[in-house]
Amino acid sequence: MLSMQNVQRIFRVQANFEEPIMNKFISFLRFVEFDENVALLYQIKGQWTASKRQNPNDSDDMDGANTFQADDIPTISIQNERNVWQRIRAMCIESLARYPASLDEDYEMLKREDLTFNERNCVLFRSGEKEILVFLLDLGEYVLKLLGMTFKSAKKASQTLPPKMDSCRDYIQNHCIRLLQTNETK
Repeated sequence: MLSMQNVQRIFRVQANFEEPIMNKFISFLRFVEFDENVALLYQIKGQWTASKRQNPNDSDDMDGANTFQADDIPTISIQNERNVWQRIRAMCIESLARYPASLDEDYEMLKREDLTFNERNCVLFRSGEKEILVFLLDLGEYVLKLLGMTFKSAKKASQTLPPKMDSCRDYIQNHCIRLLQTNETK
């Protein structure tokens, strides 16, 4: 769960960046972590509002489902993207610390023969949550490392991704690497 004053959203994150929810999650965090020129956010919101008004089926009355949700905020800056991944890493560390056992301990527990059906399912569910958190921790470390590189170095480093990050290739190439490229041409 993420919150910012009166704004609260719940995301069912996954260890797969091809899932649309991950784009919404990262986009919302860009909004939450934004600390730059506020005019840029108004511009993004204005573009969103204009796209909604172009739909003839929409009325002028915007209900809760049609209000700005920060679901499609593009990459803003290297610093904002760093802030996003630092926040993700902090949330993952905090969430992992709440579990009574580590992921490795869960794997060991699953090897036991004396678990009941319900106990095994609980450990499987819990270990699945931890796998996602560990994935996001690792990805955050990787992205933060890339964002600290030059465009050329990051592009070269991202050509061969670790296998578990293969679903992140689009995000890394079209967001992180493009952001570094744009930053170097300024």
